[in-house]
Amino acid sequence: MSRKLGSLVSHPSLLAAYAVLAMLATNAGQMRPAVGLRPLLGLLAGSAVLCLILRLVLGDAHRAGMATSLLVVILLSYGHVYDALKDALPGSSPR
Repeated sequence: MSRKLGSLVSHPSLLAAYAVLAMLATNAGQMRPAVGLRPLLGLLAGSAVLCLILRLVLGDAHRAGMATSLLVVILLSYGHVYDALKDALPGSSPR
């Protein structure tokens, strides 16, 4: 039993949930918390499926969790990186 609990990786799900919960916390007065339920469930399910697939491919739960966490961070920070690079690169149009 302890071997099964030792191979449980939770950080990909926590990172995926953070994106939705941070958006809800930032816009708490402007939107209902129920609005974030569908994206939260989608991100949690997507990160769990990705982690399971990578666990089968890599053969190790911890490596699969780290790879999943990296992919979740890359996918969820794309817009922020794009905006930062667009503003920082010469020749880009100002906002």
